[in-house]
Amino acid sequence: MKILTFIFMSILPFFAISQVEITLNIHQPPELDFNITKQDTTIVTGESVKIGDEIIVFGGSGDYHYTWFPDESLDNPLIINPVASPEDTTTYQLTVTDDNGCSFSVAYTVNVRETPNSSNIITADELPLNVILYPNPNTGIFRVRLKGLPAEKIELNIVDIRGRHMFKSIISDFYGEHTEIMQQDLASGTYILEVKSDATNLRTQFIIHKYTNL
Repeated sequence: MKILTFIFMSILPFFAISQVEITLNIHQPPELDFNITKQDTTIVTGESVKIGDEIIVFGGSGDYHYTWFPDESLDNPLIINPVASPEDTTTYQLTVTDDNGCSFSVAYTVNVRETPNSSNIITADELPLNVILYPNPNTGIFRVRLKGLPAEKIELNIVDIRGRHMFKSIISDFYGEHTEIMQQDLASGTYILEVKSDATNLRTQFIIHKYTNL
């Protein structure tokens, strides 16, 4: 809860000054966030599985709106727990948005193996790269959490919606887990973070919103 106080002064006839104090109580909801206990599951070819049970969303304002991508192998990509029936191992990205337009994205992988006894299974820790950007939206200061297989080099690019490159950073000798703190003096708007390595090329959208104090 934020409390703002405004003082108004008016000049009355005969040079008298009147002062009125108005106090406004502004409710600011907690930041939209999530907890996740597991980011992958494994099925046999031809099976289906409900995903998203391990994701707990909290904070934000109003109702939550869910979007999974890719959605071709989901029965309903607009709910938090769709049923997935992929033919091959697939990494889905869930984007959660509240009524104020605040959002975050998180990845969830369904590994598909040919037989129950197959040992050729990729776990979440063995994915080429998993990327979480938070908070989203932000004021230009945010974190990019990377987790996955080691790589000699990971490239981070920020691109605006017109495709113009606004920022580039190189992470050398990535050993499996790293959090990059980004401080960008960019105008308010929608941007895309590109994360590239020898094994992957990921893109995630985020919003910069510069708040103006009156």
